[in-house]
Amino acid sequence: LAGLRRRLAERADLATVAQEATELLVDLRAASSERARLISRAAAVPQRLADLAEREQAVRDLADRCRQRVVQTPRLGIPDVSSLEPPPPLDDLQRLPFTALRGTVNPMVAKLDRLGDALAEAERRFREPLTRRDELRGLLQAFRDKAAARGHGEHRELEPMYRAAADVLWSAPSDLAAAAPLVDAYVRRVNEVTA
Repeated sequence: LAGLRRRLAERADLATVAQEATELLVDLRAASSERARLISRAAAVPQRLADLAEREQAVRDLADRCRQRVVQTPRLGIPDVSSLEPPPPLDDLQRLPFTALRGTVNPMVAKLDRLGDALAEAERRFREPLTRRDELRGLLQAFRDKAAARGHGEHRELEPMYRAAADVLWSAPSDLAAAAPLVDAYVRRVNEVTA
């Protein structure tokens, strides 16, 4: 900018000075826009931390339910949101030069993104066994209904197979590894009997 001012005062090559001034103005506007975006992202950090803390608690509750209801609960740690350092005050961030602001805010937001991803993965992994248990229960019941609809509700061979699978699936915690083959065998046999 100082060089442009000097060349403008000298009135030398004004077309080039104007072109360079236009390019500099575009760069400054982009930097100002990026600075505003960084400040906005920094301002959102406390709320994101609060949201992540709530999500962490929900995942911990889900993990507890999973442990109580399914033998095959994943052995998986749940990230601790409170282990993150609190963000600097927004007023302090606003006083930082652009490069320092970017160097502070971007890593902070990246940590929050990684933490959110880790919580989402933990939630998915703890939900899977519960979903699988519900799917097996639904499948078992659907085939019991199918057998009953075709007049085989109290079939001498089907009823003990149903009961064996149901006992495993409706116990707490359910052993999905034991239940799946029992359900599969029951489904196969119902299909054979009702064919």
